[in-house]
Amino acid sequence: MSCECPIVVGDSVADLNGGNRKGTCTSSDPNVVYSTFEFSDSTPQLINGTWQDATTVVQVCPSQDSLSQCWNWQCTRDGTENGIALAACTCPAEKTSNSFVTQAGQGDSSACSELPVGAPLFFNPDTTHADGGH
Repeated sequence: MSCECPIVVGDSVADLNGGNRKGTCTSSDPNVVYSTFEFSDSTPQLINGTWQDATTVVQVCPSQDSLSQCWNWQCTRDGTENGIALAACTCPAEKTSNSFVTQAGQGDSSACSELPVGAPLFFNPDTTHADGGH
């Protein structure tokens, strides 16, 4: 899966031995950046063909769709659009047995079938109750 992603600087979660990292968050090549993960209230997004900073909407996607698993994968700086630094990333597609969560699509569920970057849920939200029971 190849995609273009915004480069966001700040606190995030990484696995130094995950993806195709080699035990570090840094690279001697200034054009290399690594994909990490963070939920944000807003982030640069491609909306109607234009990169712009926008409020994020977290949505849960069904397990029959697949996600782009870009966490910890190496990307290459790919220029700037509308003041937003971009990176070209190539990441594996992942199928999960449970739902997954993404901030792609501005809440439009059709984004779930477009291999959005996301994270698998380790539980099925349809069978988990507010009281913690199953």
